Amino acid sequence: LLVIGWRLRERRAGYAQVLQGGAVAVLYLTLFVAFRFYGVLAVGPVFALMVAVAALAAALAVLQNARSLAVIGALGGFATPLLVSTGSGNHVALFSYYLVLDLGIAAVAWFRTWRVLNLVGFAFTFVVGAAWGVLQYRDSDYASAQAFLIAFFLLFVVILLLPARRPAEATPAQR
Repeated sequence: LLVIGWRLRERRAGYAQVLQGGAVAVLYLTLFVAFRFYGVLAVGPVFALMVAVAALAAALAVLQNARSLAVIGALGGFATPLLVSTGSGNHVALFSYYLVLDLGIAAVAWFRTWRVLNLVGFAFTFVVGAAWGVLQYRDSDYASAQAFLIAFFLLFVVILLLPARRPAEATPAQR
């Protein structure tokens, strides 16, 4: 699906993006099933492969100006630690991974102004962070939690301001 979608990207862009989005979703599901139900892949390789699929989706999205591919990749990327969790409760690893994903969203925001992608990143980070805070936070986690809160705050402020660095597009009356 990915190869066929890539080949059709110029002739039938919408159809090609649907095929590529389907391919990304199938890759995520295949990796999840191989890990969770069949035990074919260990947690480390499946996690790395899911990160690679998210990066592939982001690259395809930027190259083709395909917002839907970016959103599918981001959703899968943010769901990855929830799907392949071993229950270790390592919040530093979880939030470090989310920080890397959000940096990827910032990289996409450098090239494209896709507010829905920014919202997906913020919403997932906020919901998972709030759930962890309510269910798992301990006093000993204070320093690392504050560091991540500051990092996420600064990153999302930057993502919010990135569109301002581009010149405004001319309206039809100005052309």
